[in-house]
Formats: sequence, C-alpha cells, structure tokens
Amino acid sequence: MPENIMIAAFVLGSVMLLISIVGGRFKIFGAEVSGVAGPTGRILAGVVGAILIGIGLYSSLHKSDARRPVAIEQPTIAGKAQLAAEDWYQKGIALWNGSGYSDPNLAIEYFAKAAQLDPVNANTYHSRGIANRQIGLLSAAIEDFSRAISLYPDDAEYYNERGATYWAMKQLDKTEIDWKKACSMGSKHGCDNLAKYF
Repeated sequence: MPENIMIAAFVLGSVMLLISIVGGRFKIFGAEVSGVAGPTGRILAGVVGAILIGIGLYSSLHKSDARRPVAIEQPTIAGKAQLAAEDWYQKGIALWNGSGYSDPNLAIEYFAKAAQLDPVNANTYHSRGIANRQIGLLSAAIEDFSRAISLYPDDAEYYNERGATYWAMKQLDKTEIDWKKACSMGSKHGCDNLAKYF
C-alpha cells in the first residue's frame, strides 16, 4: 500500500474514532464535522475508525522495503530453494577464470537455474549478462544487465557492463549514457572507458 494511502487511512480512522468519542460537532483541518445521530452511529464510527487505524498501522509496519540493496542483502525464499539458488550461482562463478568464463554456456545454464529459484538476485543477472556477452548473445546480455539494474540500481558496474555491451552493439549513444552514469557513481572502469572512447 502506498505510503500516502496508509497515512490517509490512519488520519481518517483517527477522525472516525474522535467522532465516536465526542459525537461529532468539532472542527478539524479547517472543516466542521457535524454531529452523529444516536449511539448506533457513534459505535459504527468507532468500529470503522478502529479498522482504518489498524489498516494504516499494519500496512506501515509490514510494507516491503523496495529500496533494499539486493546485491548486499538478498531476500529469502523458502529455505532449501534459497540455498539451491546460491549453490547454482556459485557453480557459475566457479567457472570464472579471471578474464571470462571457461565454459560460458555452462555458466549461463547455472545462472539461469539460480535466477529461476531466486529471481531477485541482481548479481545472478549481472554474471549471466557477462557470460551472454562473451558468446555474442548481446541482446540477452542487455536484458540481463537491465534486469540487474532494475533490481539494484546502485551498483555502478552494472551500468558499466551494460555500456560495454552497447559498445559491442555499436549503440554509442546508449554506451555513453551508461558509462557516464557508472562514472558518476564512482566506477573507475566507467570513467576510464569514457576517457578512452569518448
């Protein structure tokens, strides 16, 4: 529930509770609240007020934090699936030889299994993007880097890698945008690429 709706539910619930307690006939936020006829109306206002306050409080306490950095702290999926996703991810990483994947097709397969089990791990998409680019699947690599960025937009290297892939695709405008973004976020690679090619 968006934050402004949670606040509105809480405020409206508070007004309804106030109506049930004092019976109305007061001013709030410059508006005059008329009286509520009879005890049934006051009880109904109290019940509705309590429900709205409960909804507002529950939603604010249990809202998901979309700003959580995925690359730092991964959300958990039911126990074994989470471990299996990490295992597949580590199998893919184990194929890295310092400059590329020793078997990029196998790495892509491992990362695909990890992504299927844990679809919110930005590092999985980043790593699979590198493997896809290594075997020339540039559009797939762009999709992977873009997915990683959508999950965790605070990692400069995701922009740098997507920029390098756009470079390989001869899409220089998009390359420059991504490398500028990476450089502005503190990526030495992004700044070096900008200085060297633009």
